[in-house]
Order: sequence, then structure tokens, then C-alpha cells
Amino acid sequence: MPSLFAWNYNEDGEPVGYFMEEAEGRELNDYTATLNGSQNLDTDQIDTDAVKHQISYLDTVMDLYGESHGDLHPKNIMIDEKTSSITVIDPVGYDRETASTEAARKKDREKINSWLNDLEAAS
Repeated sequence: MPSLFAWNYNEDGEPVGYFMEEAEGRELNDYTATLNGSQNLDTDQIDTDAVKHQISYLDTVMDLYGESHGDLHPKNIMIDEKTSSITVIDPVGYDRETASTEAARKKDREKINSWLNDLEAAS
């Protein structure tokens, strides 16, 4: 099965890095802080339902590929303010055996569910 992330491998077939598109926009934590009133940023352009759907889909895709992110937190999810699309940045699951464990997936799943709850409560 292909990897969820675009990895760069050494000659021994071990992942040594990853490729990542440039992500512009606002971090998820800035956006949720704005929604709950602790920051005052313009969020009128962002479709909260679209963001929630994509974060939920992220969990589904990570389950499908059997991988975790390795450092999943709101600063590693960027929201494009023009399109409301999300980009997940900075995966660190270099140890594929650790990144693909159910314990690692459970940890990411708990974080994702928490963010979905925060977005729902704030919107």
C-alpha cells in the first residue's frame, strides 16, 4: 500500500525525509481561538463545515493507510483562507513501524476528535 506522505528514501530503503507542498494560510489553533473569542481575526472567508469535513476525512484516510502523523497538533494543520482547504504539514513518523501502530493511530484519532468537538462548540 502506498504511503500517506511523500517520503524520500535512502539506498537501503529507509525513509529519511519527506516532501511537502508549501502551505499558506492560518493554523488550526489560530482559527479555533478566533471562533471561541480568544483571538480577533477575520474568519468570514473560511467555511467551518468544510474544515470539519476535511479533518474528519483526514482521520479516515490515516486509518485507510494505517499511518499516524507522529506530531499531529493544531499548528500542523493549515487552513487556506481562500478555499477553506486544509493541508497537514510536518509529519515525523520516520519510524514506519511506530507510525503504523494502533496506539499511534489512537493518539491521532483522539486529537482529531477533540478538534472536531472544539470546532463544533465554537461555530
